[in-house]
Amino acid sequence: QLPLAQEIVELLGVRTLCVPGVEADDTIATLAARARAEAASDAGAGGSSSPPPTTLVQVCSSDKDFHQLLVEGEVEMLKPGVGGIIEPYTVADLRDDWQIEPEQFLDALALMGDAADNIPGIKGVGRKTAIKLLTQYGDLETAISCAGEIKGKVAREGLTHNADQARLSRQLAALDQNVDLSKVVPGGASVMDALAVDLASCDVEAAHQAMDDLQLRRLRGRWDELVGAAHVVAAQRAATGRQLGTGAEGAFGVDRLPF
Repeated sequence: QLPLAQEIVELLGVRTLCVPGVEADDTIATLAARARAEAASDAGAGGSSSPPPTTLVQVCSSDKDFHQLLVEGEVEMLKPGVGGIIEPYTVADLRDDWQIEPEQFLDALALMGDAADNIPGIKGVGRKTAIKLLTQYGDLETAISCAGEIKGKVAREGLTHNADQARLSRQLAALDQNVDLSKVVPGGASVMDALAVDLASCDVEAAHQAMDDLQLRRLRGRWDELVGAAHVVAAQRAATGRQLGTGAEGAFGVDRLPF
């Protein structure tokens, strides 16, 4: 099914990148880091009076591992919700849900573990205790160095006797933001250009045929709406001479269409 899905996505004008031998999460993390760096570079090139980069990177996933990538005003997640509605998940949402900062999220996973990803953590330490420790000590290493003064027996003994396991858990949970993308993104090329969605130039007939063959009727209807909107935006830009921006509209080629 994966090759079919990739074929459909590319016919819809959405580009795909696959780095052989590399986890998709690490590729996404690297793309996010590169795109964020490009946004900062573009803003800096405009001089001191240029505005700071706006939200450029939006990672569409409900996987909590991506919480470690969140940067206020620059990187957010788009989480599929009930009824197919996609909602943004920001640093503020992480603070509300976890009472920690993004840079503390790896430490939280190191303490509590994650069975889904085979991350052991510290036995007996759950989310509540992990958050409590990070609130008190700030980070994993400080909590380890102060293990002897922790009141809770399980956490105290766990960090005293299994500090290396906690450190290993942190390494396992960390996404690689330095994947070699040279095979999928030519040297010197912009990541945002490599990922740009161009709905206005899609092969509509081929896309329709592929979706009809797989009986993807709802997808076809929604996609037709997006393509129609993309042509309107492209016509407006042609008439006004407006160029693509570096935010979501620059990434998708349209003004925040509801993907």
